[in-house]
Amino acid sequence: VRTFSLMDMKDLTEYQPDIIFTIKELDIPVQVPVIYIKELLDDTDLLRIKEVLHFDMYDSFSLDDGQPYYTSLFQKEFFEIVDDDKEYLDILKEMAEQIEASGYGGKGYCQYVLERESYMNTIYVNGICLPHPIEMCAEKNLISVKILKRPILYEHKQARMIFMISLTKDGYEILKDITRKLYELMNNDRLVNELSKSASFEEFMAVMKTMG
Repeated sequence: VRTFSLMDMKDLTEYQPDIIFTIKELDIPVQVPVIYIKELLDDTDLLRIKEVLHFDMYDSFSLDDGQPYYTSLFQKEFFEIVDDDKEYLDILKEMAEQIEASGYGGKGYCQYVLERESYMNTIYVNGICLPHPIEMCAEKNLISVKILKRPILYEHKQARMIFMISLTKDGYEILKDITRKLYELMNNDRLVNELSKSASFEEFMAVMKTMG
């Protein structure tokens, strides 16, 4: 760990840091994550920094941008709106295979997801589904999403929206935070209805960010 003044950008570049904390915009291009912080940090700021460091899919983060840190878990290539008659487990398998093949899920991710679902389905209130592997094995943190325009009936429950969770082995605290947030979502009829009407990833994320 080293500190640099804004006049020492050449020294900073030569140091080749893994991550940068800064109170000002940098005037040099960098290829590592950048976290913009305040000059004086309180306990809440430190907690947010700790939380965001659990995620590995961000290029920059600001304490002042007002965006929930968990939004970095969602990616456009892992978001889809479907309108077909596929079976619930077939959809889960497709999602899990995509996550595993992409390198995010880790070896055996798909098998672990289906094994967990075989014990008890993960369809909850308002048709929100939270499938996840029986053990956390991901290489990177991610939530894959499918919005089902035609709700699917499975084991006497109706599935409307699938949030497939992929977290690394040290992601237990993140899992608690994310599931708490998703439980809050599923008990909010208005938000669920707004999300189910999303016509794009951008619309979906706009609604998710309102949750704070």
